[in-house]
Amino acid sequence: MLSESAQFGGVAFVAIARLAGRAGAKTGTPLLDHAVAELSAAAVAPAPVPATDFGQGDFHGHTAETLLALPAPVPSAAVVACLPHIAPHSRRYVARRVLPGLFPTPLPDPLPPYADLSRPQQQLLHAIADLEEGHWNVADFGQRLTPHGLPDTQQALRAYLGLPPLPARCGCDHAQTCPP
Repeated sequence: MLSESAQFGGVAFVAIARLAGRAGAKTGTPLLDHAVAELSAAAVAPAPVPATDFGQGDFHGHTAETLLALPAPVPSAAVVACLPHIAPHSRRYVARRVLPGLFPTPLPDPLPPYADLSRPQQQLLHAIADLEEGHWNVADFGQRLTPHGLPDTQQALRAYLGLPPLPARCGCDHAQTCPP
């Protein structure tokens, strides 16, 4: 459990970042840069208990949303570090928001080896590839990845990343693979 002073500090950093984002403040001020550094550190840390009342207790989702509210440049690496810990419905939204910043120009054809991508790019693509089919489809990731020179199907993206294919689904609403 976080100490009372650490909880207050975290709340203060969130408030500073949110207010700066609303005001269109530029990074480079010591206070805002300190808040961004603390939030970036929180992105890779385990969620404290209790975490937050915001977003149904999704600490990393709240951290990512706060970082995304900052004026440009958004610390994409910190936002992406939150992705594995965010609820799936929020993960797809956050992934869509950082995609253009991490892939500002289309990748060449043929694609460079996955290992040659930056760590944040790899983390983002892994989070997208691991989305459940429904979240992939709702977010139209195929259409969102194509302008960046990335594979436009989930199976093709998984193959590019060296991940095994997803099991076939029967078309029902169950989360598991159904027998033939």
